[in-house]
Amino acid sequence: MILESTDEQDFPPRAEEDRHAYGLRLQGMGFDEISIRKALRQHFKMRTDELSKFCEPFQQARLRAVAEFVALRSSKTDSVLTRSVARSLGIDLDQARHLVQEVRVRRA
Repeated sequence: MILESTDEQDFPPRAEEDRHAYGLRLQGMGFDEISIRKALRQHFKMRTDELSKFCEPFQQARLRAVAEFVALRSSKTDSVLTRSVARSLGIDLDQARHLVQEVRVRRA
């Protein structure tokens, strides 16, 4: 699920939730990593440069984000997708390559 512009107001953190618990809840609700990052920036004022490392435990959400990249750019080569994913998620090329391949296998 992609977080729409008003969704961060619809799904604010609960009073007892820290950043990690909030991210896990959004992942459990089906949001992708890009959407979780948006919500974390909105509600916890996280800096963009700290989000990549912080979101590493949210693998289901990360795979959803990569699946969106693959779906939107299905005609692109794995090499192009890998660079795009790495740049957008702030992860290294090996990690991005693995994720792109995993998504391609799941879609096959």
